[in-house]
Amino acid sequence: MILAAKSATLFRAAIQVMRAPAARNRAYAGLSHHNIDHLTRAWVRPALSNPAIAEDLRQLSLSLRTEVTTAVAARLPEFDKPALIAWSADDVFFALENGQRLAATIPRARFEVIEGARTFSMVDSPDRLADQLSTVAVRT
Repeated sequence: MILAAKSATLFRAAIQVMRAPAARNRAYAGLSHHNIDHLTRAWVRPALSNPAIAEDLRQLSLSLRTEVTTAVAARLPEFDKPALIAWSADDVFFALENGQRLAATIPRARFEVIEGARTFSMVDSPDRLADQLSTVAVRT
């Protein structure tokens, strides 16, 4: 999609494949232990039916650049507020070590592992995530 985003016409054509459940499953299945097709269908519907939203998504895709992420990451040690790094134990996209390294970069960060969850811990383990988030809200 990022390559397709270089052309508005190509991007609009490329996202049409997301109408198919098989395409959404291929793109999103690894994010949760649960079947989330009902969610992904709702996520992609606006971009499929509204050209302005499709253009916003295309612009977002164009903005995903390593140099931007690297520049922001360099400023993380300056963040002096409490931070919770809640990392999903079963994440297939982001290694646990990445979360630990992120937590070590932020001075007041606390690292917590959400067991039984993939990337979308809010779907796989919402109560555990909510408990962790409430501890940060109470402390700040």
